[in-house]
Amino acid sequence: MGKKYIIIGSRSSILAIRQAEEIKNELERFYPTYRFKIRRLKAKADTSKNLSLAAFDSAGVFTKDIDSALISGDIDIAVHSMKDLPTELTHSLAIACVPKRLSPYDVLISRSSLRLKNLPMGAGIGTSSPRRNAFLLNLRNDLRVEPIRGNIDTRIRKLDRGDLDGIVVAEAALRRIGLENRIAEVFKEEDMLPQAGQGALAIVVRDNDVKIKRLLKPLNHRISFIETMAEREFLNTLGGGCRSPVGILAKAKINIIKIKAAIVSPDGKRKISKSICGDISQALELARNLAEMIKKVLK
Repeated sequence: MGKKYIIIGSRSSILAIRQAEEIKNELERFYPTYRFKIRRLKAKADTSKNLSLAAFDSAGVFTKDIDSALISGDIDIAVHSMKDLPTELTHSLAIACVPKRLSPYDVLISRSSLRLKNLPMGAGIGTSSPRRNAFLLNLRNDLRVEPIRGNIDTRIRKLDRGDLDGIVVAEAALRRIGLENRIAEVFKEEDMLPQAGQGALAIVVRDNDVKIKRLLKPLNHRISFIETMAEREFLNTLGGGCRSPVGILAKAKINIIKIKAAIVSPDGKRKISKSICGDISQALELARNLAEMIKKVLK
């Protein structure tokens, strides 16, 4: 097998590069005769930090530009946070593999490492996620939830200089950049269900690129793939008609999968929770059934 140059595309944030490096290291371990390079790419959402995320087309706001480079052939592999992917990919692209998922949960970082229940009345919490916003208000309706943009290290700096009392981020993201010591609290499933695919990476390729698909096959983690595909299937079935913030988590063990979902009104006052359990071979069907259960309650 001769030497090859395979280009891995990634956003240029610290977290994104760390994720791309994970994939590069694994590929080099499996294929020592190949050479892999990371190409840092700019997403419009990253270069327009003065605009709120609502100003962008929310579908693929962080992935569209990297996927365009993939389609054009400028890169061979795109490394994405699974939660950033739209529920339906461009027809010429495919998820080649899902490496082992890290924690799917959300965490609180706060000044003085206080838990959410111990923060002062009217505490300011930073997040640009409508889902986190709604779940926070469901837990404490006195909170002042404020939009915050930027990479995780940027958000932490805003917290440390006293702009906010806390911020909510993904546990997996913190662990990937070595800042897990800042975690004040990991939110329980009954309090805050994560976004679909949170904690997992999606390795996207051109659908007709059989060679790259074959190279990536050893990196796939079967359970993580099944769980995240079930979560995406739930969202896809729920459809764009549901405008309320939604959390979803699938957890598989041996041959059983359990899927939990919750929808919260934007003001946090109403919460609908449902779950379903069954054979792992029926994961996608179970996810669709759970979405239909939620849709019936919403009618």
